[in-house]
Amino acid sequence: MRRPLSPTLAKLAEQEVNETPDRIQQDIIILRVWIRQQPHLRARTDVDFLIAFLRRCRYSLEETKRRIDRYFTHYNLFPEIMNNRCVTQRLLDINRMGVCLYPDMPKGDSRSAIFIARFGHFDPNLYMLREIYHFSSMAMEVIALENDHASLAGICEIIDLEGVNSDKMRRFDRVLFRRWWNWLYNCSPLKVKEMYIINMPKDIQGTVMFLYNVLSMQVNYPIRVLKNSEELIEHIGKDSLPEEYGGTNGHLGECVAYMEDLLNSYRGYFEQDVNYGTIEELRPGEIATYEADSAVVDQLKITPTHITYLCTRIAPLTPKSPKPPAHRPWRCLQWFWHSVSIETSAGMATTSKLRPLNPQLAALAKSECNEEQAQRAANVSTIQTWIGKSPHLKAPTDEQLILAFLRRCRFSQEETKRRIDNYYSLRSVFPEVLGSRQVDEALLTQLQRGIHVIPTRPVSPQGPRVIISQFRNIDAKKSNPREAFKLVFIMLELLALECDNASISGVVWVADARDVTMEQMLQYDPFLLKKAFALVDQCIPLRFVEIHMINMRKEGQTIFNFVTKFLPSKLPFKFAVHKKSEDLYQHLPRDAMTIEYGGTNGYQAEAVDYWRQKLQDNKEYLAKDAQYGTNERLRVGLSSAWANGELDGMSGSFRKLDLD
Repeated sequence: MRRPLSPTLAKLAEQEVNETPDRIQQDIIILRVWIRQQPHLRARTDVDFLIAFLRRCRYSLEETKRRIDRYFTHYNLFPEIMNNRCVTQRLLDINRMGVCLYPDMPKGDSRSAIFIARFGHFDPNLYMLREIYHFSSMAMEVIALENDHASLAGICEIIDLEGVNSDKMRRFDRVLFRRWWNWLYNCSPLKVKEMYIINMPKDIQGTVMFLYNVLSMQVNYPIRVLKNSEELIEHIGKDSLPEEYGGTNGHLGECVAYMEDLLNSYRGYFEQDVNYGTIEELRPGEIATYEADSAVVDQLKITPTHITYLCTRIAPLTPKSPKPPAHRPWRCLQWFWHSVSIETSAGMATTSKLRPLNPQLAALAKSECNEEQAQRAANVSTIQTWIGKSPHLKAPTDEQLILAFLRRCRFSQEETKRRIDNYYSLRSVFPEVLGSRQVDEALLTQLQRGIHVIPTRPVSPQGPRVIISQFRNIDAKKSNPREAFKLVFIMLELLALECDNASISGVVWVADARDVTMEQMLQYDPFLLKKAFALVDQCIPLRFVEIHMINMRKEGQTIFNFVTKFLPSKLPFKFAVHKKSEDLYQHLPRDAMTIEYGGTNGYQAEAVDYWRQKLQDNKEYLAKDAQYGTNERLRVGLSSAWANGELDGMSGSFRKLDLD
């Protein structure tokens, strides 16, 4: 039974994390079903545990799944912190040191929970830093389950450096810190809302300020450096702080006792921890890797702009060096040299951002797409250079998108160039579908109606992705097929960007004609279909391998036969028409379709939620889309076929499509 929330907290839950009481039970069921369906994942399904993760992800089901997966993947990747999590006497002794403290409850319904880290109370001769992190991971999980303020309003972290000296800083394990930072940022069920650093000794100012400047440019919450607890009160207030920090929220001894009581009450809970984790050999798709081991941490990237900024901030703290020489920024970065990714656009070598493939997908990419893993970065670079040298063409140079085009063209450089040129040339003659691709209310309404549904998993670990189109969901009075086409081609581009299965194994399209009215069918004029087919056949970076029409009504056959006259007699994909949806499973496994169609690939509501979040995440990317296209006046050589108006009328040879 969940704890009831006060009216203020209930309002905060709705505003901050999108929590509504009528949705909680449904989302918990969906997560439990998803967890059971993952062959590699052994995860908790307790109500409080799942709710903590849902709140951390603002009730985005897909983000919650990713965070839960990452959390239990770290049982293997971060064993020094996530293994052997038992409530032992040594763990209780660490709690009694008072290094990590969690005051009971903030005195205010909308306040964040408080976390105080006092590393000056940590004796490195008696305990290892990993033991402190080990304790903190357990404490944070318990707090996420027990403290609604923490799971709803986040935590306010106070780093008290009193008693920390240069000797302790020299013992600081930066590799372990990177791993801990990655876990906290990407896996923890609690969100840090703000951070305060207080009582900084002078002899460690240089090192701490360097870390402060790096982190403050990377995180999405404020980090403030204050002199002492008096300044802290001005920001947080006395009612949330313990009395030792000038507040009225109990004593530090009470914080220690509070956590000890919680840990003792969770002994059985943590004894079950050995049952959880992941079995990577059973994971569908790519095996999870730990990027911090290869010295790349996404959250700690430093650009030349950062270097200039850091140099100006660190120089005043460096004795006898108020104006460092030109090479000094790189010396300042030496501490982080093996733990950050250096990015530059000024002619320095950069690391490719192309996603690695697991061995099975890599083998399939070679056989299906002629992809050589060692050469693909060079091939992408060649296309990027060509785009930059084409005066008429304004196209993005995203590595992953170009790789998708290369795969579609079996790594033929010239065919890839033609397809990219076609894709951006067609925008001028197909603006109703390819223009104004904004993530607005109209687009999200189309998505919410379930007109196009892309289940969250591919057909198989190395199989294609499936698109299910339900044309009955188009409101003929308020909408039209052009808006539905706009949505699906946006989804296809994002699929090409983010799904290797789609760009390697292709796409299967299932079109459901059940309950489609004559009014809806008549909206599909031949010229719209002709443009859409040209876009699929000659432009997009994905390959359609099969198209299945299901539940076709008798009265729709006449219109369908007329429409197919405007398609080529030979299609580059398999085309099949089925009387009922059950016939589909003679061609596709049930793992391909959603539960509503008798399949096992999740619910349609999950897919819609996933793609809503995907569209929101790519809102900025799609907003930039308006700048791309072609200027035919600047084209060298013959004008594009699209610009010559081949799609505007009935030009071309078309014959009746023979269907089995």
